[in-house]
Amino acid sequence: MPQLFDYLNGFYLDCYECHSNRPGCGEKLDWILMRWKRCIAPGGSKCVKIIERSPDGEINYIRGCINQIEALRPEMPTVRENGCWAASDKYIGLAYRPWYVQTDEPVYCFCDERDGCNTAVRSLINCDPSGHDPVECATLLAERSVTLYTIGCEPTATPYRDFFMALAFKTGSQYIPLANCGDLAAIIVGSAKEEISLERLIAQVHEEVMHEAVLRGGSVDETELTRRIHEVMQGGGAKARRLKMNNHDGTTSIPAITPNAEYLSTLGTLKEIGIKWIYKTKTIATPVVPVLEGLFGCDTKFATANPPTPPAVKSVKIKTKIPNINLKDDELLDISQTRRLVRKCVARNKLKST
Repeated sequence: MPQLFDYLNGFYLDCYECHSNRPGCGEKLDWILMRWKRCIAPGGSKCVKIIERSPDGEINYIRGCINQIEALRPEMPTVRENGCWAASDKYIGLAYRPWYVQTDEPVYCFCDERDGCNTAVRSLINCDPSGHDPVECATLLAERSVTLYTIGCEPTATPYRDFFMALAFKTGSQYIPLANCGDLAAIIVGSAKEEISLERLIAQVHEEVMHEAVLRGGSVDETELTRRIHEVMQGGGAKARRLKMNNHDGTTSIPAITPNAEYLSTLGTLKEIGIKWIYKTKTIATPVVPVLEGLFGCDTKFATANPPTPPAVKSVKIKTKIPNINLKDDELLDISQTRRLVRKCVARNKLKST
């Protein structure tokens, strides 16, 4: 079964790209001789298999990425749903079964699942294996006042830290790195106690957030609102429990949310995150269509729309080994805790953040 990490390596489709004049690319594709080509297209990609008869009666098979083939095949059907279609948009049948309708027109088979017309393998789906989008689930949890903590077994989870931070922050929570399984129970108990102490302060924060939303017509500036509320609450001596960890570099704080993780938390689906995030560079990604080559013998590049990107942020290396976890009682409210309280109120009331 695929793991969540597999879904974070980028939203794309791996398709076979070949012509039946090459050995192994006929009606039955030889996966030992053929290789996948990565296909990236705005809004998602599909693999295509074209079946057409040449003037001498020979049947040819052409496989490739939809965004590359359509540039050279203006007669391609306007219907691009999974299955096989004639150029006239007449439905022919499923890609992996005998045709329902016989035709002499070129047949275009589209697919984006594992066993499709192109023998394609989806490299990243838009949800988990059960069909649920974890990003949408986190949004629903936040709206229903459920706080989600994420814990990553590092260093394995380190490349995906921003993603897990984003999921937790959507619900007004935090990500906690774990290097010692013996600390897991302490993290669970300590996190629960910290949340209980924060919930006692939520009413005051809720009042300020809703007042701001009324003044601004339904939207709030979370960063500025956090600053103002924190000054008021800290000046009033507001206290809360705080989960801490003893790092080897002498610090005791849980890693703060990164700017990239905060940006990812504003996205609504796993597909959006996959398109706009590259975990290796920890930057927001700009989808790029690869060079068209090999199958059609040319090297034309196709431009794609560039999504908005936040300012580049220099990554900070954080030591993640945690000898032990401890809970500090009745400390003055921390700015990160105030930020999480504001996020909870915004999410629970479905307010727009600017």
